[in-house]
Amino acid sequence: MSGEGLDLYTTLTGSKGEHRSQWGEKKMTNGTERPGGYGITALVLGIVGVALGWWIVPFLGFISSILAIVFGALGMKSRTRGMAIAGLVLGIVTIVLSVVGVLLWGAMMSELLY
Repeated sequence: MSGEGLDLYTTLTGSKGEHRSQWGEKKMTNGTERPGGYGITALVLGIVGVALGWWIVPFLGFISSILAIVFGALGMKSRTRGMAIAGLVLGIVTIVLSVVGVLLWGAMMSELLY
């Protein structure tokens, strides 16, 4: 009886390197999936980059956008892949808009000076 309970527990919890979804599908976990911290970090840094890059401190916004891209790329194999993609996109968009903004600002300044 105790052996059957252990087998049922192992089957339900998947403690032998496999995971069962709520529908009973087996999914092997071989350790390639990263923890979810990278995706969350990428999303937070992407949001901070957008906020800082336009209104407060553009240099810190640029740095946090680069870090959002790095953590977004690292988080692509994690459980929070959607957040990693969002952080990656926010980082790329912020850097592109920052470069365009600097170029436009430089063009405006050159027109004013000459």
